[in-house]
Amino acid sequence: MSIIFKFLRLCSIFILLPFYSNYALANENTNQLRISPIIKRVKDEKPKKPEPNPGLSFGIPSAMGSSWKDVFVSVAYTADYDEGLFTWHNEDNEKVADGSMNFGFGFGNPNESIGGEISVGIISLLSQNGESGFGADGTAGLKFHKALPYLFNTHAAIAWTNPIKWGEATKKDTIYGVISKEFELRPDTNNKFPSLLTLGVGTGSHRSNRTIDDNRNDPNFFGGYGVQILPRVSIASSWNGNALNAGFGLSPFDFPLNFSLGISDITENSTNGAQFNINTGYSFRFYN
Repeated sequence: MSIIFKFLRLCSIFILLPFYSNYALANENTNQLRISPIIKRVKDEKPKKPEPNPGLSFGIPSAMGSSWKDVFVSVAYTADYDEGLFTWHNEDNEKVADGSMNFGFGFGNPNESIGGEISVGIISLLSQNGESGFGADGTAGLKFHKALPYLFNTHAAIAWTNPIKWGEATKKDTIYGVISKEFELRPDTNNKFPSLLTLGVGTGSHRSNRTIDDNRNDPNFFGGYGVQILPRVSIASSWNGNALNAGFGLSPFDFPLNFSLGISDITENSTNGAQFNINTGYSFRFYN
């Protein structure tokens, strides 16, 4: 009897096992449904800062400009080509090299509405005859600019660089309008050769030599072209209305400190003649 009883008990286990398994599985699924969903809180990431690129304009203004939270400062050194790069005074003790400074900030948004910038220019940084010239001459100006991606990926700007003048700054107003177009020479390759073509018309520093000699302030055309030949190197050339200029740009660091080196008035067409030009610019944006 014990053997029969054990056999019946074992059979009952096998008969009830499928029902127990279904019950356990259903109970497990129910428990899974009761588990609260796991919600991962994604931490807001700060926007990545763009990699600095070398400038694509040399000797003339472009239609690009600063925006809200942008701040910039630049220092330039100019020396007479014939006297040499590091000759500050000639034999007659006349200053043949000097420095200048420009700084300012941006406002607005050229992509959503209109961007603008206010800048201050210090014309002379070096002294003449032992007297300090820093800040003695200068200007303050205003620029408005707009991105036009729907119009052949162009930018447009108008500016008045010297409504405020002091010291020996020229009394002729420099007012200009300019259009710049961005494009790539080789868009299907790794090195796309980003380029910038600029055309504009303006008075003041863009006047022709004839207009300067006649002491007039008639508008004149200017333009230039620049191309980024390497990730951190560019070359550019321009005609500013009275002089031919050429140089190259460098952005050797991962922060936005750029350099440009070149020669202005290569053909010695203007009254200043050929000059060395070394420029250093730093810009940054305040992020939230």
